[in-house]
Amino acid sequence: MITAPVTGNYAFFIVAPGQRPSFRPDETEMWIEDSKDGTWKLAQTTGNPNKRTGRTHLEQGVPRRFELWTMGKGQTTIEWEVRDWDPVAQGPAILLAREPVPAAALEINIAAGDGGQDMAFGDAWRKRHGLALDKATGPDSHWGDPDGDGLLNWQEQVRDSNPRQADTQGGEGLVRWELWRNIPGQYVFDLRRAVHFPTGPREIRFLDRLEIPTGNGDHYGSRVRGLLVAPVDGDYTFKITAANSAELWLGEDDKWQTKRLIAQTDQQNAGRSGWIRRNDKGEAIPLHPEQSATITLRAGQKYYLEILHKQDTSTDHCAVAWILPGTDAPALITAKNLISWQPCHTDTDDDGLPEEWQRATGLLDPAIAPALRHSEADPDLDGISNRDEWLAGTDPLDAADFPTTKGMLTSQSWAILPGHHLAALVGHPNYPSRPDFTTRIDNLDFGHEGDNYGVRLRGYLTAPEDGDYSFSISGNNAAILYLAESEDKFTKRVVASVEVGTRWRSFATGGHLRSG
Repeated sequence: MITAPVTGNYAFFIVAPGQRPSFRPDETEMWIEDSKDGTWKLAQTTGNPNKRTGRTHLEQGVPRRFELWTMGKGQTTIEWEVRDWDPVAQGPAILLAREPVPAAALEINIAAGDGGQDMAFGDAWRKRHGLALDKATGPDSHWGDPDGDGLLNWQEQVRDSNPRQADTQGGEGLVRWELWRNIPGQYVFDLRRAVHFPTGPREIRFLDRLEIPTGNGDHYGSRVRGLLVAPVDGDYTFKITAANSAELWLGEDDKWQTKRLIAQTDQQNAGRSGWIRRNDKGEAIPLHPEQSATITLRAGQKYYLEILHKQDTSTDHCAVAWILPGTDAPALITAKNLISWQPCHTDTDDDGLPEEWQRATGLLDPAIAPALRHSEADPDLDGISNRDEWLAGTDPLDAADFPTTKGMLTSQSWAILPGHHLAALVGHPNYPSRPDFTTRIDNLDFGHEGDNYGVRLRGYLTAPEDGDYSFSISGNNAAILYLAESEDKFTKRVVASVEVGTRWRSFATGGHLRSG
């Protein structure tokens, strides 16, 4: 048991003597029981000894159960501190300076009727479900998952479900969380193009809130899926924050086929408190507009929900809040409004596409590699995913057959280009006929494919009204904007450009455009 000397949000640190931030001789995790509902929360994991990866609210004098799991030969010290924001002084308020957790805050406590002494559940619950009484580790321990449904035994006990029967699908209060390891990059884009996403090896867990816990390591991507239930009719404002990036998708009903992107975030990790970032002076920095969306929902209606999250090397975090009708404060979306995801019966392999359509289009033919059959793949390299080809009724194996929906532009990328000048792009042997990656985008604010790359973006521009237009371009590191006199690409000319070290360069000679 651990007892807090003061009430506050505690940051825990795992420290080994002489440990460098990037050197991890041991692996350690610290878990604390949530006093509200009996669930357990990951408070800290091995990493930078000076990094706060999560905060746990503790009440003064109220004991909380905790467990420390460690592997290695070195000495490990657990430190804590309470540092909150003081709105009056506009600065940090230290309620408890960082120090090793003292012996006075610790005590041994074994729950009554817990012969296994694992501080998780009693013998009666174990006997009822055939779990061995003397197992503190392995499938029968409270950290085990004998039925392989993603719920640990302690989670099964809290929900009063069967630990030997995979029964999580459609369960109230949960969302399915899948995690893919060893994916470089910091953008959701990098997750989508990973060869083992979304059908390759992954870890499956469940969450009781729309918040991915911290301490999962680096270089991973994850997906959260479930159903959202609105408590009342009205307009809901959704907000998403993450490190490093994330997307929030919401369906028009409970079917995943109706999902649409409503909000996204890129490198803005706002805290849950107020959902507002603060600069070094303590001044509020509002969320970017694309991180928020207002959607009308009906009470009791189930809506498909999906989060895509990409973590690189910073402190991992991702959370979604909403502002309910008639209120003005964001609140984290929790279990009472969530239902776990049930795969569609027409998509038994859960790759995001109906088997009937895959079979009819040839995606299931033996000649097509399994990695090219799922919803995010693009086997014909036309920049349109299999999912979008399915929705549009086009052929996923024919590059000449793709949706011609208005509002979309073709983006081609070439990777591993040295330098800061466009000469590296146009002089590349694979330019312009063999791009490394092709996709479709819907705006002229693009990029974020990583480092050392070049892009060519092409499409048609339609003027809303007759008149003289001036164009400006901004880019890092260099960019050129061409505009043609008509639909004929051979009439193009340079109208704006930006060079290394400058922000904007514009030309007033953009020309007279005609409406339509």
